Amino acid sequence: MKTSNVTLCLGISLILLASSRAQMFSDEKKTINENQSYTVRGVINIVYLPVPDALELKEPIQSGYFLFTPQRFTVNGKDAEGKPVQFNGQQMFPLTPDDDQVAKIKAALGKPVEVEVRPFIRHTRHHLTDVLFDILSLKIL
Repeated sequence: MKTSNVTLCLGISLILLASSRAQMFSDEKKTINENQSYTVRGVINIVYLPVPDALELKEPIQSGYFLFTPQRFTVNGKDAEGKPVQFNGQQMFPLTPDDDQVAKIKAALGKPVEVEVRPFIRHTRHHLTDVLFDILSLKIL
């Protein structure tokens, strides 16, 4: 009888562990706010885009690291004038890594990752998307 109780408890524990892990990364919580930290899963790739000053610069194409997420996010924040804004259906986020993070990002290109990020709303015309992510940490899955 003791063996079956231990087996039952172990089985229930594994089920609870698996379900809590699945809930931790579910797509239920899709609304995020500017300047708060979040853990997000996706894939990082390099994206090449034309810059607004294409005629003034020698190289009219810029590249950047972008996180592509399987779920769509609604992002709340404030524009450059301090007015509330909301962007819906966001799945592609430019990353703003510091120099130390670039090597980690290069190693993670095209692989599933889990990143801790802080979203912010664009404030110049050079930000080609409405929402960008400051990257705080990165883990290859």
